[in-house]
Amino acid sequence: MRRKKNLQQKLRVKKFEYHQYWDVLYIEDYKDGTYKTFAAIIKAKSADLVKKIIKQKVAEDTEGSKVKFLQLNMFHKKFVSKKYGKLTLDQWENIRNAAFPNISNVLHKKHMLHLDGLREMRRETLKRQNLERGPDNQIGFKKGKDNWSSINRPKEALPKDQRQGKIWTGGHWKEWDRDDLEKTKNSIINALIINNNVRTKAAEYLGMNRGHLRTIMLRIPNIDWDKEYPPPKPFSNVNRNLTQEQRDNISKRMKKVMQKRIANGEAPFAHLSKEQADAARKKGQEKAAARRKESIKKNIPIIQDALSANGNIRRRAALYLGKSDKWLQYWMDSSSHLVNWNKEYPCPKWIKK
Repeated sequence: MRRKKNLQQKLRVKKFEYHQYWDVLYIEDYKDGTYKTFAAIIKAKSADLVKKIIKQKVAEDTEGSKVKFLQLNMFHKKFVSKKYGKLTLDQWENIRNAAFPNISNVLHKKHMLHLDGLREMRRETLKRQNLERGPDNQIGFKKGKDNWSSINRPKEALPKDQRQGKIWTGGHWKEWDRDDLEKTKNSIINALIINNNVRTKAAEYLGMNRGHLRTIMLRIPNIDWDKEYPPPKPFSNVNRNLTQEQRDNISKRMKKVMQKRIANGEAPFAHLSKEQADAARKKGQEKAAARRKESIKKNIPIIQDALSANGNIRRRAALYLGKSDKWLQYWMDSSSHLVNWNKEYPCPKWIKK
């Protein structure tokens, strides 16, 4: 019979919409061969993300150290344990304050002295049990090529770059039947066209998950899927039907939220490293410069037509366009490196006087 999963096992494989608080027990292995056992609290949306966060933070704090063991339990409203008992409101507040990531970017961890020798104790127990059982009845796999997994391996694994045009039968790789390959290829192309090249929807249309679809696509030769059937850019259609007034209201709300968070002591983009923040800032500046350059090229012919229609009189040209004098002067100054306005569109003499 299959063992029924307990609640924590179910929570560890679930991805949540909001951040959850996780009780983490882990071992830090250091360069000199020593190690210590710590307990910490991590804030994340899934157990997999918790593991990535703790490993990255430990490597960042202590150069050369590694995480060798991880035990996770998620705090929830019915959480009860020998370590914490039933959680009170004060304990919940302490959990929130001690959780990482935080504003100060400090991992608050507790050294679990009584667990430091646990790994050696388990190894000694296993060694003693193996001695008692004898050489023919050992616990675990033997080392080397004589272990069970090496003896019972059906066939050597095929590298990924050699799997195109082949199919796995469950015991070995064989050449994919040409008619079957073409049929599969056409069905995938049809599903992608129907679903605007969205891989997830195409996989659902074909009755499989996205990972399986990608595996099959990689095994079909002589086609570049990303080039011939490129996936749409993320969020390309978001807010497409919103009016300018609705966009302005969303922008105002976002600014208010950010100002409130700054007032509470939270630093904007504190989760980014200095290199990441500089790269994001540089990217934003480049995008702003590109937008400005595009606006200059767009406004030059508009201003030229307006000046020609109004005898090169700046104020009348601005009224003609329904803009202010400042707007016209700003874009003329911005584009002065491309157009010599005073020479090509000189003001009338009576205006100068």
